[in-house]
Amino acid sequence: MEILANLGIFLLMYVLIYGIYHIIKKLKNKERRLTRNRFYIPLILGIVFFSIGAPSLDSGLQQEYDKVVEQNKEMTSELGIVKSQVEELDGKYKNLEKDYKELKTNKDDSSSKLTEAQAKNKKLEGTNKELEEKIAELEDKNKSLDEQINDLKQTTASNTESSSSNNSSKQQSSNTNTSTNTASTTKSSKQQSSSSSTSTSTVSTIENFANCTELRKVYPNGVDSSHPAYQAKMDRDKDNFACER
Repeated sequence: MEILANLGIFLLMYVLIYGIYHIIKKLKNKERRLTRNRFYIPLILGIVFFSIGAPSLDSGLQQEYDKVVEQNKEMTSELGIVKSQVEELDGKYKNLEKDYKELKTNKDDSSSKLTEAQAKNKKLEGTNKELEEKIAELEDKNKSLDEQINDLKQTTASNTESSSSNNSSKQQSSNTNTSTNTASTTKSSKQQSSSSSTSTSTVSTIENFANCTELRKVYPNGVDSSHPAYQAKMDRDKDNFACER
């Protein structure tokens, strides 16, 4: 049926072209007449064939139209999907823009806090250095005070040892004087001379030292309680041995 319709269209186009050609020729030659076999027969056949095959052409166009409509619907649905995707992407873009702004503000805050922390760190380092210097000064002062204390202890020890040695010598001299006085009252002049000689000999045997350093110069290993140089003040551990090493 479509072939008849196409054939009818072809015949009608032939008739149209022939008619235009005949009109042009008639303008030049007015006596020229239209040939019926070339004009009317193709015209009639073209009309018949076109009328018979037109419904088939119409159905084909309808099918194409339906296809176009379906494609249009599919495209509209796809367009709606694309629009929804575009809206989703737009929302995501806005969210990302908000997140970017928040991150930027947080970065600025963190950078400001970092600068503040660095400034505080510098201040703390300065105070730490000052404290270290003060500690060093205090340690120096402490060392000097310890040295002074040690000097004072040594001087006090030497003073106490010298005072104790003086007191012991005074006691010994007083004891010898009292013994000689009692002996002179009880004995005769002969006995007085003999007692004085013995007392001088006993005094000469006693050895007095101011401290252990002087005693060790004479007796490096110290002395026991039976030795004439023994003094109780030099026996600090009370083991009857003075100035032992």
